[in-house]
Amino acid sequence: LAQAFFAPVAFQAIAGSKRVPRVHPSALAPRRSIAFIKDAFTAISPWTSQVRIENQSSTSVLVWLARDPVNPSAKNAIEHSVPANAIYAITTGWMNEPRATLLIRTGVNSAKIVRMPHSSRLIVMLKPHGLELETEEEEVAFEDFADPGAVPGHDTIPMALRHESFHDRPPASEMPHASVAREASGARDVNVVAPQDRE
Repeated sequence: LAQAFFAPVAFQAIAGSKRVPRVHPSALAPRRSIAFIKDAFTAISPWTSQVRIENQSSTSVLVWLARDPVNPSAKNAIEHSVPANAIYAITTGWMNEPRATLLIRTGVNSAKIVRMPHSSRLIVMLKPHGLELETEEEEVAFEDFADPGAVPGHDTIPMALRHESFHDRPPASEMPHASVAREASGARDVNVVAPQDRE
């Protein structure tokens, strides 16, 4: 029960300003009051973690802070829009999981779960077909997200020039089973660079 109530809530700061966190639109209806209660309880948590997102791309990037670190989804997450060429801080309260659990769409057929400990930094860069994620901290963990289409993202300029869009792949719930398998087999991999890979 404690884990359910102390799911992450985030406060974002850019150049000293603060904005109210937003939730994924599909999570608003019957779950709105539950999400509000969770966020309210987490906001008073005595334990917090702050992570930094350094967006080196020319397009704003959507980052989803998952309320449930065990089963993360954009539907049950707080939306953050990281401005182009900016460093963006996310502070999250926690009870059982000290790492911030983020979801980021990196390509038409790829999305990543990123688990970040306190004070860690994630760098986001442009790739021809999406985004590249990089970190200098070994403690940051990356996982493939099974349903990339369920993670909204902003199309990049290189993608637009190639007539590609994240909307080209809808969520798995909207695709025939055979189409999902076919798309997964032909997915482009996103490069995730960890410190040990550079040596």
